[in-house]
Amino acid sequence: MLRIVTRSSHRLGLTVMIFLLGVSTHVNAGFSKAEVIDINNPQFRKLVFALPPQAINGGEPVVQNFAGDTAGQLHTLLEFTGFFKIISEQGYRGANSGDYASWKALGIDAIITSKIARSPAPGAYTIALKAEDVLQGREALATSETFHNNRELLTQLKHFVDRLLEIYTNRPGIFSSRIVFIGKRERKQEGQVFICDIDGQNVEQITFAPKVAHLSPSWSNDGSKILYTSYSSGKPDLYLYEVSTGKVDKVASQGSYSSGGVFSRNGKIVAFSQSTKGLTRILLKNLEKKETKPLTNDSRGLNVDPTFSPDGKWLASVSDRFGNPHIFLSQLAWGADGQSLVVEAERRLTYAGKQNVTPAWSPDSQKLAFAGLDPTVGRFDIFKMNLDGTYLERLTQFEGSNENPSWSPNGQHLVYHSNRSGAAQLYLMHKDGSSQQLIPTGLYEAKTPDWGPQPPSKSLPPPLVPAPVPAPAPAPAPVPAP
Repeated sequence: MLRIVTRSSHRLGLTVMIFLLGVSTHVNAGFSKAEVIDINNPQFRKLVFALPPQAINGGEPVVQNFAGDTAGQLHTLLEFTGFFKIISEQGYRGANSGDYASWKALGIDAIITSKIARSPAPGAYTIALKAEDVLQGREALATSETFHNNRELLTQLKHFVDRLLEIYTNRPGIFSSRIVFIGKRERKQEGQVFICDIDGQNVEQITFAPKVAHLSPSWSNDGSKILYTSYSSGKPDLYLYEVSTGKVDKVASQGSYSSGGVFSRNGKIVAFSQSTKGLTRILLKNLEKKETKPLTNDSRGLNVDPTFSPDGKWLASVSDRFGNPHIFLSQLAWGADGQSLVVEAERRLTYAGKQNVTPAWSPDSQKLAFAGLDPTVGRFDIFKMNLDGTYLERLTQFEGSNENPSWSPNGQHLVYHSNRSGAAQLYLMHKDGSSQQLIPTGLYEAKTPDWGPQPPSKSLPPPLVPAPVPAPAPAPAPVPAP
């Protein structure tokens, strides 16, 4: 029997798992487990952090400004994770520096201090950050990094919070990855492709064709490429954008409609939907061999929203072959060359609801999130289920229409878009539906997000190169009068 669990405002489970680091000017790689923390425990208590103000003794104005920025940004980043709660200064009055017992008596789990100073290098500054774990009575994390401006300072703070997330949840952080999405700066504009950090900062626009609509962006597994649909030729075609160079290539243009492109894990195959003569089916294109073939020979109904599982064993998609749109699962078999694949089996996953669309895989390939239409209110909500379609959970409810979920690289969060406040905007929540919050991009509209991979290092992300604006399609030759 199918089990449906509704969750709306309860807290995500978290008991504390602490890894203690040795003191270093950078993060020390040697750490030891001190206390077990189960982040899936439904009896969740946020960790309480104190952020004492920096001691500034007659520092130059620029250092004081950076110090003020640090305090506000650290507070925002820590609370944005949903795992940490920042206590006000009044909450730790009477606690003595170095006396962990006095902090513990006030219910404080950790103390974070920061110090900014001018670096000997011209135009450079250093920020020293330290987290002291009150329960263990010792330093948990210490870093010292160089920066030159506010953007680099914010990047260093995000790296620090990511390391704290690793220490206290035993999962990678979220602030080094980015989101690609469709956005509008003004209501009457067509949607363009944008990228931003998970907290809505560093918004960068890729496409610049205000009268041309763009749809369905998605990342490659290594974060080097983005697929998106554009109407620049007068009809929807699929394009591939290289992040480092800004180069754009057309991937698919045959037929009347090509959209919803996604990469396989190795980046060699692209799955997408294509409509021709009233038939919409899912095609697979080999990017190296330039070969295209249908996913299956079944031509019934509308077939859209393909997405490869991270382990490469499955492809989820949506079909209305039996009436309403529902999610189907195809089992894949890959050839030895990693490029040829066949569908060994296919089955339907969802039966409840009127429409279930835009499936998204968890990083471990064990769960699917998707948007399901609630016919009683005519709005979509976000659900998740196991790989076999069991244990269906509702993650959003009673707050506008919520669509297009995408998982974080660490599997602990979901990004999606919602119109609960008017125009569609990006939102973040924990994987159980708790801690739902707006991602402030500053745009009039932001929707259809895809969460990119975690970068392999803590280096600054490469600058984005805007995609060239395609030339308009030539007007058709006039037809002579009979």
